[in-house]
Amino acid sequence: MEALHRIVVADDEPEIRSSLADYFNQMGYECRVADNGMKALAMIQEFPAEALLSDVTMEGGMSGLEVMREGLELAPQMAVVLMTGGADVNVAIEALRLGASDFLLKPFQLQAAENSVRMAIQKKQALQETKQELARMKEMIQEMLVEGSEVARIVGRLFNQKGSILNHQSLLQESKVSFIAEILGKKLSLVDQQAEDLRFGALLHDIGKVVVPSRILMKTAPLTQKEREIVQRYVEEGYSILAEIAGLEATARIVREQNERYDGKGYPRGLAGEQICLGARILAVAECYDALTSDRPYRKAQPANVAREEVRRHAGTQFDPSVVNAFLSIPPEQWQG
Repeated sequence: MEALHRIVVADDEPEIRSSLADYFNQMGYECRVADNGMKALAMIQEFPAEALLSDVTMEGGMSGLEVMREGLELAPQMAVVLMTGGADVNVAIEALRLGASDFLLKPFQLQAAENSVRMAIQKKQALQETKQELARMKEMIQEMLVEGSEVARIVGRLFNQKGSILNHQSLLQESKVSFIAEILGKKLSLVDQQAEDLRFGALLHDIGKVVVPSRILMKTAPLTQKEREIVQRYVEEGYSILAEIAGLEATARIVREQNERYDGKGYPRGLAGEQICLGARILAVAECYDALTSDRPYRKAQPANVAREEVRRHAGTQFDPSVVNAFLSIPPEQWQG
């Protein structure tokens, strides 16, 4: 019978290795074990492992973090789960940032280890499928440059991929943000290519969210620090999708800089003032007004006057004052289309 999954277990404690190997084999996995990092890497080279379950601290000269880093270079598709004692928690958290799927705090139940590995493999497989989908998306976006009038249709196809949280409702939201941004762009005398870059940037500003787990995007409770860091990656992901497409370089920059702040306290790079491209400064105001005047899972839409005051209040800190002044000079009813 074919194995459920193939895994490598690395731990320098014989009892832990033996217990994990016996349990995983009993559960239908094909499990190989190593008592140090070098042996684990040798196994990964010759054995098509879908997951590595490694202790953080092992004898033999290599830490679990080093095993993970080199193992992922050998097998990028492999999921990684780390096992750690309490003193190593900070190292494990750093490993999560660098690509590990999960970590287990010793002592743990064998069933918990199997659940963690199984979920890590599923998550990694889903990520690989997402990356393949993104490659197809790049080709689809390229079509936009051939026929600009087809932008809405193609964006709709992008945001209706199977399993994506970015559905038809999201498309309507992107269109509304684009509408607001276009009006602001005209008010600020953007013409020709600048205006087109802003339009594409507004339509595609959330494209990077296809790599953010839907459970995080839909969460109504406050996000944890780790979850916030995951969400914040979406602008870089969006940039990477768009930057390689000829003709969308400026659009990619707008997407990347949309969450920078005028006072330099934004992300991902902490740009300030005119270091942030004008398109992104415009998009930031458009996004904010749209978010405030739209229903959210955790609150109702705000009235236009409340939203306008909120935008005004953040002039000079979150937003470019000149963009805010342009925004406030436009009658609220104009945003209704």
